[in-house]
Amino acid sequence: MRRSLAYLLFASAVLAQSGRPVPQQAPIDALIRSYQSAYSNGKFDEAAAARDQARALLNQIPVDDPQYANWAQRVSGIYENGGFALRSRDVLEQALTRAGGLGDSSPTRVALLDALSRSWEQDRNLLKAVSYLGQAAAEAQAPLTAQSTASVSRWFSGTGSRAAVVTANYADLYQRLHSLYRRLGCPQDAAAVLTRIAAHVKNSDGLLVSLYQQYGQIDEAAAIYKRQAAEAADSRQAAAALQSLANLYQNAQRYGDAVAALQQAIGKTEASGGPGASLGMRQSLANMFQQAGQGQAADEVYQQLMAGKTDQQMWIVNSYANFLEQTNRVDQAERLLNDYQASHSSVEPGEQQTLMLALANVERLSRKPELAEEYQRRAFTNQFQPADVGAADTMQRATEAFNAGKLDEAFNLTLQAIDSARGSLDLRRVYRMASMLTSQQAPNKADEIYRRTISLSERWSPVAVEPQLTAQQNYANFLQYQGQFSEFEQAVERYSATLTTARGAGTGWLEDSLRLRATTLYRPETRQDALAASQELVALEESLSGATSEPYLLATETLANTMKISGDRAGALPLRRKIVTIADLVYGVNDSRRAALRVTAAMAYAREGQFDEAEALAKEAVAISQRIQPPQPGAFANELQQILQMKQAALAASARKQ
Repeated sequence: MRRSLAYLLFASAVLAQSGRPVPQQAPIDALIRSYQSAYSNGKFDEAAAARDQARALLNQIPVDDPQYANWAQRVSGIYENGGFALRSRDVLEQALTRAGGLGDSSPTRVALLDALSRSWEQDRNLLKAVSYLGQAAAEAQAPLTAQSTASVSRWFSGTGSRAAVVTANYADLYQRLHSLYRRLGCPQDAAAVLTRIAAHVKNSDGLLVSLYQQYGQIDEAAAIYKRQAAEAADSRQAAAALQSLANLYQNAQRYGDAVAALQQAIGKTEASGGPGASLGMRQSLANMFQQAGQGQAADEVYQQLMAGKTDQQMWIVNSYANFLEQTNRVDQAERLLNDYQASHSSVEPGEQQTLMLALANVERLSRKPELAEEYQRRAFTNQFQPADVGAADTMQRATEAFNAGKLDEAFNLTLQAIDSARGSLDLRRVYRMASMLTSQQAPNKADEIYRRTISLSERWSPVAVEPQLTAQQNYANFLQYQGQFSEFEQAVERYSATLTTARGAGTGWLEDSLRLRATTLYRPETRQDALAASQELVALEESLSGATSEPYLLATETLANTMKISGDRAGALPLRRKIVTIADLVYGVNDSRRAALRVTAAMAYAREGQFDEAEALAKEAVAISQRIQPPQPGAFANELQQILQMKQAALAASARKQ
């Protein structure tokens, strides 16, 4: 009680100092909203002060308050939104330390562990992300104790504080854990998560289906829907499962299976609800027939739908018109839409817009552009147009001046816009102008714009470092494009230093600065530095995500390309083989990336005269492409043929030498 009283007194004092009355809502909510208001109005010093006060206030909240984890995440979030990941995680770590006495089954601890995992994943450190998430999953499986069960907040019951009860359904937690293990190249651990989902997540079928589908395991996902249909308590539930099964097959372009499943769903739906209950399913059936290349069957379904008169007639007419257009019967589509318009003078606004857009499209196809434009205009009459703010008006005038060839005027207006900029959106407009001026051989003007934006973003840095990082990165790109490599190196160093200060030493975002250096490989004078940067990138990704992860794969691919351009094609070959091995761990069995990476490796081996290895890799790529959903039976056939021809030519040349 003493702690909570101290908290209330502290909160009241803070708010009194800011000149605001004590609100009915929780004081920490008031400070967070004060931060948001000040930030959106460009009052950055005030926003930074409110943010730091909210953090101080968080430390006064009793840790067993059920809102504690929520407030900790919100305070952490306003640091993260400004780019201050290091301070954001520090908030969460302190909160987790304070929550240590709640017990391993506490929803508060699970929420904080999950939040820390998300923070590390955002920072591109997958090893730490999976460590925290695995701990959260382990604690989530523990039975809830009386101490850890959530209840209504005792400290704030005003309108600003939501009285929430934590519910222990951790479906999203397990889904993310499965995804992280896949990205880390740990398929066995990912498979174990599927078992845990079935055991610990209530109503887990939907989650399992989505994960199976994501990694190309269509038959496993289909088995769940088939079981649901067989075990359904009534025809409506069975129809829903069969419709989901049909959609699954349709997405995999297994149209025969999709049609069969949907026809079963239609039969069950009409048996209980009559023909009108299946209109949406029949539209889907027509679409499936069309995708399967069975145009006559699709037409027959549409004719049946057109024969009925329902409150969904507009959508049926629109779908049929689209079908007629796609099957080269634009004149019939035009008559259909015009007849419907003539017989329906009064329709709902949404239907009116749909009809006008459909007519605009068909008239455009009928080569009647003026009529199409009129329908397009009528479709958007009275539509809300959002107002713009900040430096938008000035930048619009700058763009108009640029388009008129008045580069000095465009430049001066852009400088004015920088002075009135209020956020990142305004700066993006400014960067676009700098790029446009560079393209018109006005690099000095572009340089001044970049320098001004960096100076402005530094003034914002107490509350948001992200604009400064963007400004520094853009300026480094500009210097590299201009060939000013001495200044480029300095700019990259400044960018790296700002990243380290904001996100911590060893942050995964240092990848961006290393990739900036790696892109200089196309200039001979900087090629060695590019190679060194690529090697550092591989080492960084291994330290953050391990040597079987997707980030490590991508970094290794960068290094292999750098070695190839540097002239060490033979030295890059083992890296190509390693990339293929990692891809098999990271990606689903039918993922097209497994095939594409094999072909890249195959061509590299062929260029070095290792034709047996090249041929084997290319044949594997062709085989994978035939299993991909949708199937790609002709994919990589040309590359395989090219490798075989290169092999034959090499054998012939060897025979002639003998």
